[in-house]
Amino acid sequence: MKSIGRSRIRSRESQARNKYERVEALAGILQERRRRIREELGTIFRRLREEERPDTGDEVDQAVYSFSRELGSARVDQLSQTLRQIDNALARHTEGRYGRCVACNAQIVVERLRSLPFALYCRDCQALAEERHALLRIDHSRAGLGLAA
Repeated sequence: MKSIGRSRIRSRESQARNKYERVEALAGILQERRRRIREELGTIFRRLREEERPDTGDEVDQAVYSFSRELGSARVDQLSQTLRQIDNALARHTEGRYGRCVACNAQIVVERLRSLPFALYCRDCQALAEERHALLRIDHSRAGLGLAA
């Protein structure tokens, strides 16, 4: 009887250790991604600072210059948003809440965290959030058209 109890305790300890190791590995992935994003942001900022406005006054050159700056700005926005998500995930890791759904507190499956290491929701809660968001878009588009719900 005692050996069954001990083996259950060892099994739970092993599961806890494996979970800890997986979470730490994912935190390492987040930190590496954070480093790469910061590096890319630095490159974009340097390029935008160094890029000179064409002196020729040629409309095509001006359009290319403007388009290039808009693309750079859009990329900065995208990377900045991802960086905020990563920073939030790392803060949750520090607080011991990383890998738990913020809506239902269920454990987020490792496969989901591997593909989206800053995921806030488990699959079920993510589906519900997306459904709610889609319904809100429909309501807003109907309101914009003057349609009743």
